[in-house]
Amino acid sequence: MSDQTIRRLYTIIAALAVVYGLLLFWQYRQTLPETPVLVSTAGLSRTADRLIITSGGQNATLDRRKGKWFIGRKAVGSIKIGTFLSAMDNFAIARVVSSKSAGNKDYGLDGNANSLKVYQNKKLVRALYFGAMATANTYFVKTDSGPTIYEAQGDLIFEVGQPVSGWARPERPLK
Repeated sequence: MSDQTIRRLYTIIAALAVVYGLLLFWQYRQTLPETPVLVSTAGLSRTADRLIITSGGQNATLDRRKGKWFIGRKAVGSIKIGTFLSAMDNFAIARVVSSKSAGNKDYGLDGNANSLKVYQNKKLVRALYFGAMATANTYFVKTDSGPTIYEAQGDLIFEVGQPVSGWARPERPLK
């Protein structure tokens, strides 16, 4: 091989090493939260006695009575509420996106955001507001405790985003 070919080969290897290093840095940065995150819904599925879900501007109030969930006087299907409570347990914050109060609209967290309010003993213990999708697997979320906007993962956004009318529908048995 000629000296020129060897130099080109070294240049290509160096460029690939730089690109690989940048990818590793970006991946590390995406998984590293800026501040400790203390937002969790794990365990609330077992202790909550009321859930208020706002989706598409409509509210659904679900109450737990004697171990079963109801919307008004109608029982909520066990599969539907089981899926929802499982999504609550699996909700996880990936990182802090912003600590500023301005820019909520940029993240889909304006006044029309879907929300979940969790109550224990008639006391609000957690409120989550769901915004736009951040990536294919994550979305923006905000709590009632301040202006911080987080990037979260899990299926909770999809469960909260279901039409409110779906909570009152009876479930069909599986065939």
